[in-house]
Amino acid sequence: MTGRGENLPRLADPLSVINGMVRPPATYLSAEEILQRQYVAHLADLLASDEDRPHPHRADHAIASADDGTYLGDLITVAERDARAHLTRFLGSFTGLADAARESLRTWATPIAAEPRTSGLAAQLYQASLRWRETVEELERRKLALQTALPEIERVAELPAASDDDKRALRSARAGLRLTGHQLERLRGRYWIQVLEEFGVLPNYTLLDDSVVLDVSLTWVDPETQEYRSEPASYHRSSASALSEFAPGATFYVQGLEITVDAVDLGTDNSAIHVMAVCADCGYARVLDAAAPQDGPKACPRCASPSIAGREQHLDVVELARVSAEMRRDEAAISDRTDERRREWFSVTAAADIDPEFIARRWYVNDYDFGTKYLRRGSAVAHANVCAC
Repeated sequence: MTGRGENLPRLADPLSVINGMVRPPATYLSAEEILQRQYVAHLADLLASDEDRPHPHRADHAIASADDGTYLGDLITVAERDARAHLTRFLGSFTGLADAARESLRTWATPIAAEPRTSGLAAQLYQASLRWRETVEELERRKLALQTALPEIERVAELPAASDDDKRALRSARAGLRLTGHQLERLRGRYWIQVLEEFGVLPNYTLLDDSVVLDVSLTWVDPETQEYRSEPASYHRSSASALSEFAPGATFYVQGLEITVDAVDLGTDNSAIHVMAVCADCGYARVLDAAAPQDGPKACPRCASPSIAGREQHLDVVELARVSAEMRRDEAAISDRTDERRREWFSVTAAADIDPEFIARRWYVNDYDFGTKYLRRGSAVAHANVCAC
């Protein structure tokens, strides 16, 4: 392991930074999203032990569809066919789980009126498959656009009068094409469990699928052939950290490199940008219809405040899901030119949308502005990490 400066003594003697017993992380299991994904993982374990069930070997086999005969389709069938027995067995493994959380999971996992594929579980798996297909289609469109534009970029860069910008554009186009191919390969590749985690089907170490991806393309000149080469890499951070670490203009340090983030994925024709109305009094937030944002609420559905109708409360936002950077490897390598890391400062605002309906427990300190509320379910906006445009 490498280190520098004040970190060297800690790396040599890691126990020196530990004072007392290290407590294992605790999980609030009454949170509905956590419980739902643990339940899906429980069902996936049952399928894994049955040799007659479909067992995917690639990500596209696991998540490309949730129809009959597919892995997700079979998971839905097994989950709904004997939902009561599965739920009894799963919930029986917990002690102290809130009754409201138990009932919520039963409602979510049980088909409506015994009709197949009507449960909340089925809807979530269908949605995950749809998001995967949309992501792959977007990358395929991007790859095709780069392939179409590349011959002309190459022609211009090879002209005798080509400028440094023309040559840089060629390097960027080639690096972008390789990076897009790497992303498609990862989404379709053999690490199918990781992809199911990324798209919210299975639980992961962050407990929720709130991670942000930084795609990096490192370029360099091959000393033997004098040709430009590129190497793609991807890094993940939780949404809370990514709002500053992966923000445009931020410098991200990893594996001996200092990488400047220079792009945010806004989707095709800026389709990822949405208009969000935020109540100034209670924090209620809602994404408005893109076709008619002017038809937003005239009063807050939760507290009846008219502030949500004001234009100043309508923000153009994009969910920070994927960012990218292109760097020359020799320029990105960390050297001894400075011992200080560059850090950009960003305005990060916590806008908690707390629906009183989902508060399970609360406590506070008398005569002091401090307390805690446990929520069984957060709002969709609270789960998203959004940046104002």
